[in-house]
Amino acid sequence: MVATTLNGVLLTGDHASRPAASAVAKGTLYACSTHGLIYQSDASSWTTWATLGTAASGSITSSGYTQNTAKLLGRTTASSGAIEEISVGSGLTLSAGSLSASGGSGLTQAFVGYNTVGGSVETPGVNSKAYVKKVTLANDCLITSIDCHISPNSGEVSGPSCMLYSDNAGVPDVLLAHGPRPSLLKAAGDTYRWVATPLGVWVPAADYWIGVRLADLGAGTLPHIHYDGSGSDRTVTGGTSTHWDWGSYSSPTTTSNKYSIRANTIR
Repeated sequence: MVATTLNGVLLTGDHASRPAASAVAKGTLYACSTHGLIYQSDASSWTTWATLGTAASGSITSSGYTQNTAKLLGRTTASSGAIEEISVGSGLTLSAGSLSASGGSGLTQAFVGYNTVGGSVETPGVNSKAYVKKVTLANDCLITSIDCHISPNSGEVSGPSCMLYSDNAGVPDVLLAHGPRPSLLKAAGDTYRWVATPLGVWVPAADYWIGVRLADLGAGTLPHIHYDGSGSDRTVTGGTSTHWDWGSYSSPTTTSNKYSIRANTIR
């Protein structure tokens, strides 16, 4: 490319065509198409004066470009165009140069209810008794099971079944779900443990009542369940292992106990 002059001040051309700095007036600019630079003459040498709009090269971390904190680069607009900043969404963390999922898998497990082994033990005393307690679920979640801390009295007993009720102004109301009863629970002596009855139901955030039903095998062999005082759990007795809406029971009782019953939740 042959060097040209614009108003006697700006010269353009490739690097090989650049004249000697002493051959042009001091302050003359030369736009070099080879290096993408604009040089300025000081009457004895050329010095870099500016960079033309060519693609940047070298490490991005040493460039003069800036970027907002906790942003990624990309493009979400449905067309070709300039690079855009992308926000880090919920469940992700951008820290120390690494993008990772918050909390590892992104799932949160929690027990809701009375996740404590009570200091006292109760035996139902009848061949079928249901225990329910009110819980508040602050988030939509999956209830995987309802658990209770029990032990056989002696020999083998029927395993617990579980149920989930809606709440109506602080009272159990509609039966929303119930879990199957394991056929047997057998242990040597009073060996207590948390026993989980599968449920597997997705529920929105709200107040609910969770519960278990304990029954024998028809021979007076009953389980024990742990509890503490200072509670308001409710119970109902009956000679059936079926589950009804709470209002269908004839004589439910409000106790002053809190039984060792919990819901296992995942969200």
